[in-house]
Amino acid sequence: MLSKIKSLIQELTTTLLAYPKKPLRLFGLGLLFILLVATSYYRDIVFITKENSLEIPAEITFHFDLDGIQSENIYVKRSAKDDAGIKVDGTQKTITTTYNYPGYFKARLLVDNKTVKTSDVFIKTDGWLATIPNTYGYSYLKKETIVSNNSISIPRSFVKRKNVEKVTFHYFDQINPMSGLDFALEADLQTIKEAGNYTCDKVNIEIVGSNSSTIIPISLSACSIQEPIIIAGHEYFKTDTRGKFLVANSNSDWQQFKLKVHGGIAQISINSKEELRLLVKSSMGQITGLRFHFEGNGSIKNIKLTDTQEVTYVPSF
Repeated sequence: MLSKIKSLIQELTTTLLAYPKKPLRLFGLGLLFILLVATSYYRDIVFITKENSLEIPAEITFHFDLDGIQSENIYVKRSAKDDAGIKVDGTQKTITTTYNYPGYFKARLLVDNKTVKTSDVFIKTDGWLATIPNTYGYSYLKKETIVSNNSISIPRSFVKRKNVEKVTFHYFDQINPMSGLDFALEADLQTIKEAGNYTCDKVNIEIVGSNSSTIIPISLSACSIQEPIIIAGHEYFKTDTRGKFLVANSNSDWQQFKLKVHGGIAQISINSKEELRLLVKSSMGQITGLRFHFEGNGSIKNIKLTDTQEVTYVPSF
């Protein structure tokens, strides 16, 4: 951001110096001076993160140096979804907070409601991890518990003891550098019916990038889907998708999903049939991880994340 401002200042300076009318030229140069002072005011602010533990929930410490900043309106926002933020005293050097989810987040330091610094927070998993909401937060199930018979799912023994209404499977581990503008994701999906569980058979497939995410909601039965499809942060509602959303209608228990992004087009297929083609209007950056959000209990197998050259990630279940 700072480099873009510097480039803009240089261009404006060149233009103003060549401007024939002296009063306007002086006025413009005065505004540029103010802009230069403002940018240098925040230039020396330090804002970095340190991971204190490898476990999830993860404890993260933000380190900063706010010397010279005169404001009572300083906040740290841990991610794009953190609306409230954490209020910071100008004399503080650190704050420590907890991330309940793995993933890739952009933390922001705000002064007077303006973002002056950002810092990447990458909370990794050791293979696959499941999170299940409960009264006190989340239950966490590691790969040793959820990986069985070449698939991922919540064990029946756990389901019998708990009321599993939602589950998310996360993978933020070893993924080779891959552009969010050129990849394909394939997976076989299944919902698992439990006694007394009448939730909609739905799964949201989320590909997390360094800039934004792509989220594909799929109905695995005839239930309605309300939320939009999100491609690299851009929302597509029902009116943008020929009046339809994605419904798997195969008689098989397992539903085959594929998303291919290439040449500015996102192709979404279910059970080997192309359902939608949508424009990719921006880049989600580098792919950092995957999430599968199920209503109720679900299972996944045959996951492939590829680029145009090779299979980049195939889980060894």
